[in-house]
Amino acid sequence: MICLADNTIVIDTNVFVHTLNSAHSKHMRVLLSVLVEKKVELIVDEEGKIAKEYKKHLGEKLIPTSFIDPIKIVIRELFKKYCKVSIKSNRELEKAIKKIISKKRTRSIDWVFVFVTLQKGSTLLSNDVIDIVSKKDELLKKTRKLWPKSSTGKPRILSSEEAKTLIDCCTMKNHGNRKS
Repeated sequence: MICLADNTIVIDTNVFVHTLNSAHSKHMRVLLSVLVEKKVELIVDEEGKIAKEYKKHLGEKLIPTSFIDPIKIVIRELFKKYCKVSIKSNRELEKAIKKIISKKRTRSIDWVFVFVTLQKGSTLLSNDVIDIVSKKDELLKKTRKLWPKSSTGKPRILSSEEAKTLIDCCTMKNHGNRKS
């Protein structure tokens, strides 16, 4: 069973988009609700790149309408409390991540999601199979020596499917005592 490294999480924009647009994302709706209930902190970058991406892809989707979708409320609740990590704090880590993530998408901020995850020692949820999920082992292995000694846990990169295990772990009473 996989548990959160600490009480923080990084969530790629595509996870929110798929959760809002798909009836097949029931487990993600449950997980996001559990994360809010457990007061898990969302991690973003200090420089605002993740916030811009969220606003661009989620902004209008989260505006309340006459039909109240509970997941919109949950996502807005997650956005209320967050931890900021500077992407300027570790240039060597940035370079290593960018070498692994697709060169064709250099304008993408995928590297920022990975960076804040590794810098903080947290868990990243992503549905980006091409640039992140399929390369998670390489990302973790080739950057390990560049992680700060002060990071709070062992970083993890999970797809939405793999994140299903977090639901059980987060809802267990003694989840803090479990090791992955």
